Amino acid sequence: MQWLTMPLVPLVIVGGYFYPLLGLVIVGMIAVFMNIALFRGRYFCGWFCGLGGVFERILSKVSLNKPMLPLFTKKWFRWLMFGLMMSLLGSRLYMSGSDPELIGSTFRMMWIVSLGFATAFGLILKPRTWCTVCPMGTMQGLISKNTYLLRVDQGKCKECGICKKSCPIETDPGALKAEGQVPSLDCMRCSNCVVNCPTKALSFGSEQKSMKSMKSMSK
Repeated sequence: MQWLTMPLVPLVIVGGYFYPLLGLVIVGMIAVFMNIALFRGRYFCGWFCGLGGVFERILSKVSLNKPMLPLFTKKWFRWLMFGLMMSLLGSRLYMSGSDPELIGSTFRMMWIVSLGFATAFGLILKPRTWCTVCPMGTMQGLISKNTYLLRVDQGKCKECGICKKSCPIETDPGALKAEGQVPSLDCMRCSNCVVNCPTKALSFGSEQKSMKSMKSMSK
């Protein structure tokens, strides 16, 4: 699926220089992932994101792939990046008025900024390091706090760490064994950890199902 959306990146960034209206493609993508997020959380991040595809399929070939800095797991840093990026977007949209071409150019600019940060981080650290603080991912996580969560079976989980190694953003479901589920913001629903878990302790479901599972185990 990523191979299908990856061409949108050069189309918007390069083609948008000549045809600014191409930047409005991003508006359409936002509408799509916000609707998906209502039912599947950050599923768009894990399966459809064109930028994410570039990071995984291309940037990973030249990345040093070093562990992410602890800074990227800090909530305050995520919200700082979210505030800065949204302020930049909001101010540029305000200056654009109602001109469709200027609006398209604004969204194109945001992709260029995101790609720049992502490349700088991804060349040294994990290729999808940017995805831990991506404002679009944060938005999806916010509207899907209790939707299609990654659940951890406390009886099966051995806290072996394989899930963290297989996660593109280094989320550690095993460390959240006591909670029984991973916060929506910290999971892209890519299923890497589910597939690689040797004890099949991981699965997806709603918060309500997770809580019922925990209660039944405690009896």
